[in-house]
Amino acid sequence: MGTASFDHEPGELDSITPGKLDELVAYPLEALSADHDALLDPCPAFTVVGGKPKHDPEHRLARWPALRYC
Repeated sequence: MGTASFDHEPGELDSITPGKLDELVAYPLEALSADHDALLDPCPAFTVVGGKPKHDPEHRLARWPALRYC
């Protein structure tokens, strides 16, 4: 929500809720316990842009059918 306020677009981008634009990037590591080198150049596990999966090489979103059609 902070980015939406910074970009002056709070009406469309302020939260992940039905009817709003959304983006999500998930990483396959725990930031607080990961090796320092792993945090230097992390590779996303998956991304969702506009409610649709855009990068999901290991088909992680297929495990949760409700997430595939956000």
